[in-house]
Amino acid sequence: MNNRGHRVLLPAAVLIAAALCLSACSVGGEGSGGGGEGGVATVTGTINLWGTRSGVTYVVTIYDNSTDLNLIAGTGGTCGVGVDSVDYQIENVPGGTWFIFAGVDQDGSGELDMSDWYGEIEDAVVPDEGTASFVIDVEPIAAVTAQ
Repeated sequence: MNNRGHRVLLPAAVLIAAALCLSACSVGGEGSGGGGEGGVATVTGTINLWGTRSGVTYVVTIYDNSTDLNLIAGTGGTCGVGVDSVDYQIENVPGGTWFIFAGVDQDGSGELDMSDWYGEIEDAVVPDEGTASFVIDVEPIAAVTAQ
């Protein structure tokens, strides 16, 4: 389920929007091309970190699947001490098919850059109500963009 189809967009569109979400962790809204016709659901899940970390900042953002990657919702926070995963929850996500991005600011710079980690889920289906769960494995951005 972890598809790298948006890899080319990573440095430009996704990193900029995710970096903005690092400072304003909770956003909401409705975009085009992904649904949003019915009710809303809660998206939960786990980010599997690349090794054990303490106190790093993470962000999970949901975008529509259009070429513009319109931001739908997001959350973020700080990982605990000595963890290898972190749980997330985003409420009031419109039902639809979305692109989910997770970024981890592992170097503490306050923005996502080539020394940080990311993971994504393309075509994540969120129901009109209830809960959808997704596990996101993150890996170094530099290694992904070099592929």
